[in-house]
Amino acid sequence: MSQPKWPKSILQMKKLQPLFLIVLCLILGIVDGYSQSESKGENDVDYRVDYESVYELQAKKEYAILGSGVGFFGASYLFQKNRELLTQTEIENLDIQDINSFDRGATMNLSESADRNSDYVRNASVVLPLGLFLLKKGRKEYKAISLMYLETGIFGNGFNAFAKTGVGRIRPFVYNDEVPLEEKQERTATRSFYSGHVSQTASMSFLTAKILTDLYPDSRYKWLFWTGATVSSGATAYYRYKAGKHFPTDVIVGAIVGGTIGVLIPQIHKINRENVNISLFQLDNGGGIRFRFTI
Repeated sequence: MSQPKWPKSILQMKKLQPLFLIVLCLILGIVDGYSQSESKGENDVDYRVDYESVYELQAKKEYAILGSGVGFFGASYLFQKNRELLTQTEIENLDIQDINSFDRGATMNLSESADRNSDYVRNASVVLPLGLFLLKKGRKEYKAISLMYLETGIFGNGFNAFAKTGVGRIRPFVYNDEVPLEEKQERTATRSFYSGHVSQTASMSFLTAKILTDLYPDSRYKWLFWTGATVSSGATAYYRYKAGKHFPTDVIVGAIVGGTIGVLIPQIHKINRENVNISLFQLDNGGGIRFRFTI
């Protein structure tokens, strides 16, 4: 039995994943080494004794974030449970002229290699925050970083599932005549808004950039942290668009929401933080989570 022949671009992306992790280790090593060299002398820090935590954990805050994420997952389940699959008649009656001009071009896109490439970039971004444990300061903050990683995943994915099932936007490829009918009738065919791949990539990439900035506020490499987060998010957005999985507005909103979550989660855990507050509130017909900012 012959082995499947993968497209060249997919093989290239597979080869780049180990390289991506190697580059990450080198960058983190440089950052850690530079930080230590800058602190040598009378202000040298003994991490075993003198290290002061950057983040703090509070039960009420953690329950609010994790509980909200789980709540969003629950709501998305109820939405999806009551949503019917697209019928053949509904699909045949779709008209691309009903799509706004900015998004319309996505219906012409269809690429399996772009779809797979978006998986590779997303998967690499999901494990990216684990590289923080290669740093001395990262290991000192392992409890906070581990919990923030978990909260970013649960809250971000929960809110994304809630939006996807609640909005029920039809994906671009459903408008494409080249796609088989059975693929258009899958449950995920109506989960276009907003892009989960882009949101996951952005949330984890910007989470990593924010934590690195908090741990090393004087680092000369801060621009590299944020540039890397932006590039990885942009690459995922491009691949999801070219694959025909999402409209431009889907990936733009995904990047904004994911990036915001990735930055906010560490910010609300910082010690001596006065500009961000998180709390739960209760209404007669339900509850929610409140973020309050002071500028």
